Amino acid sequence: MKERKEKLLINRVSVFLEEIRFISKDDSSLPQELQVSQQLELVDCSEKCVVIRMKRTISSNQTDDYSLFVSSVGKFYLEENNYELFKNLDAMREYATNKMGFIVDKVQMGAVLTQLIANITGIFGRSPIILPPIINEDVMKE
Repeated sequence: MKERKEKLLINRVSVFLEEIRFISKDDSSLPQELQVSQQLELVDCSEKCVVIRMKRTISSNQTDDYSLFVSSVGKFYLEENNYELFKNLDAMREYATNKMGFIVDKVQMGAVLTQLIANITGIFGRSPIILPPIINEDVMKE
């Protein structure tokens, strides 16, 4: 009997910007200390498509005067026979949850948000905040 190799066979990707929220009460300069966070969320997992949301937040540690929130959603369309590689939909969902970081890094969702954040924070002659395109969530939690 041939052993099944669980993996997602993605044949098409659609990524779109979901939301931007920017608050900057002091136009002269950025706060000295900023907190950066990233969150990935499995929105949906079906036989045909896996949907992942990526959120990035930058905020001031000292005050509520500065914050930037951006989120995007990636829809990863799967090949027709992909579901056969998994025991059931729960196994597929668990695999997708464990591999979210790898999946979004392959299509460079983080690079798009990095560029957007640099564009927004660099307005009016400010120095832009440039984040790495790939942020390891384990490092962010420490």
